[in-house]
Amino acid sequence: MRICQCFILLLLLCGCEKYYVSIKREIINRESLASTFVGSPDPLQADPPRGQELLLEWRLPRRGFSSDLTLVLDILYKDHSQETVCYPVTRKRGVVTFSLLGEKFQETKGFLTYKATIQTPDGEVLKEWKQQLWADLIVID
Repeated sequence: MRICQCFILLLLLCGCEKYYVSIKREIINRESLASTFVGSPDPLQADPPRGQELLLEWRLPRRGFSSDLTLVLDILYKDHSQETVCYPVTRKRGVVTFSLLGEKFQETKGFLTYKATIQTPDGEVLKEWKQQLWADLIVID
């Protein structure tokens, strides 16, 4: 029995990928303000921000890392408009925040789906993360 448990643990540890790119979506509203939790006075409590943000995180291997990589964020909004945002990848580990607040949030109605890729200058995809609903939008003229 002990050997079986060790074998399962070994499989789980070997199956984990330590190099990745990932996205986490957060809702921005009154509850996301620090003053809500600590009860401190805050002028934003009267008119809190409203929207969403994406937290993009990446970790790349030291070997083969070059500073000319690009993190490409493709976003499809609920109004079916699209946006692509590019960030330079200057370190092997990092975090970037993309915020959708206020008027732009009202116009687009928020994020529908999104994906992030880390690409080389010639367009080769090193790492990719897709939200489960991601699909390329088919535009018919």
